[in-house]
Amino acid sequence: MIRYGNWRIWTAASVLLLCAFAYLFAPHDPYQIELGKRLLPPSAEYPFGTDSMGRCLLSRVLYGGRTTLGIVLLTWLATLAVGLPLGIAVGFWRGRFRALGDSFLNVLASFPPIVYLIVWMGAWGSGTNTVVVALTIASLVSLVKLVKARAEIERDKAYVVCAAASGASRLRILFWHVPPNLIRESVVLLSLISADIVLMISGFSFIGLGIGEGGIDWGAIMTDGRTVALLRPDIMLYPLALIVACAFAFNVLGEELK
Repeated sequence: MIRYGNWRIWTAASVLLLCAFAYLFAPHDPYQIELGKRLLPPSAEYPFGTDSMGRCLLSRVLYGGRTTLGIVLLTWLATLAVGLPLGIAVGFWRGRFRALGDSFLNVLASFPPIVYLIVWMGAWGSGTNTVVVALTIASLVSLVKLVKARAEIERDKAYVVCAAASGASRLRILFWHVPPNLIRESVVLLSLISADIVLMISGFSFIGLGIGEGGIDWGAIMTDGRTVALLRPDIMLYPLALIVACAFAFNVLGEELK
């Protein structure tokens, strides 16, 4: 049960809301270039200063959080849409299908997420869709294994037996009666691995495999800050602090949903 008096809950909620509604808190246009204001130190007008292109760092960090949070949510939806039915099917069916499903999971688990990103980038090019697909495949293995284990338990419960006895088809049992009992555990798992997803999003972007030109995310801001690290080392610290805070927020969310 979520304890609303817990300071960790309020801190986590504040971080996620700050990222979600960045446009309400950003003091300037994060895309506006003003070369005459390059690398300004923190001030009342620019609380985090400006970057090498004269853009407001606070605004860019906030919008980077919105991008990151959006990718995390898209990854959640895609992973649930694929992983929930697949895990239930593997957990309920026996025989060759079960062996095939287990083999498929082992193959997916054998590759690190960056491999999927490189493959899809070669096929689609860089962009948000590419990152979401790579992260979805990387998250899919953990979710399917969890759902599979839970489905094996649900398979022998009374409500499944009664549904079958009342004439419900196998597909109706699999995709109508069982999923509501597995949603909570699935969301908890995705919340706990979202910290890793945040780190992967920023890490991919930092090495040049992110959402592409024109997008704002924390990894890209850190990459820009690296070129002027000797003059303004704090430019890299702002997005890094938000990465840590966002990872903390998702960990707290997952723990409190248990």
